[in-house]
Amino acid sequence: VTVGGVLTPVPIRIEGVTVTQIGAILHQLRSEQHGFTLTFTPHSNEFMLNMDIGMSANTSGLCGSCSDESTALVLSDGNVTGDPSLYLDAWTIGQCVKLQEVDPCASNMTNACDVLNSELFSRCHALVPPHDYIQICLSVSCQPDAVCDLVSAYSSVCRQQGVCVDWRMSSLC
Repeated sequence: VTVGGVLTPVPIRIEGVTVTQIGAILHQLRSEQHGFTLTFTPHSNEFMLNMDIGMSANTSGLCGSCSDESTALVLSDGNVTGDPSLYLDAWTIGQCVKLQEVDPCASNMTNACDVLNSELFSRCHALVPPHDYIQICLSVSCQPDAVCDLVSAYSSVCRQQGVCVDWRMSSLC
């Protein structure tokens, strides 16, 4: 961790923020004052933000509103959209590269997305609906590593809900 330009060993606690490293693969930042834990896994480039339950009524933007699915994509002006691109644009701050629609290519990895809706993950489906993960998977199916990362991310969310899925196989990732 770099603090003020100086490489600093972890664990470290500065002004109510604790930074730790769990094993060789997981980094964690915890702010008790702000009620969140941010976890980063560099190998899979996976970020996970966990908010204390008291924060559930105080989130918006990319964190969502912690309400029902019908208000999941609330724009910064309070309107609701079903268009993820419009949603991301509404919460963009500063000069960002405009999101461009890309047609998915024909790839064998498209079939790999089917594992998300398969019997293998069935115990998780009621806890974490796979629809959004499947849609994203199909949109990145030209990039095998991205598909593997997405299936890994879904598996991770399932694991957080208490459902462990042994999904890796020789034909997939």
